[in-house]
Amino acid sequence: MARGQEHAISDSDVLVVGDVGLADLAPVLRKAERRLGREVSVTTFSAREFRKQISVKNHFLSEVVRSAKQFLKGNESHVDDLIGKPRTLNAIGRQS
Repeated sequence: MARGQEHAISDSDVLVVGDVGLADLAPVLRKAERRLGREVSVTTFSAREFRKQISVKNHFLSEVVRSAKQFLKGNESHVDDLIGKPRTLNAIGRQS
């Protein structure tokens, strides 16, 4: 379902950033596949490797960062923190 172009045989793409391996994720992924009725494709990066790949302009991750995302856990500010993007103040003076 990458790029928001879903069709009957689409899989669901999940990016996991953290200290977790595929073996740890496998039971949850299988359960998600059963619930969704489609394959779940997962890509994992440690936080350190994610930052490194962003710094060398990894095409895949650069596209992920630029594109719209659905978060299963966390939010856009977590991604911004990972890549060192400075926070801005919104109209009422709060960080966003």
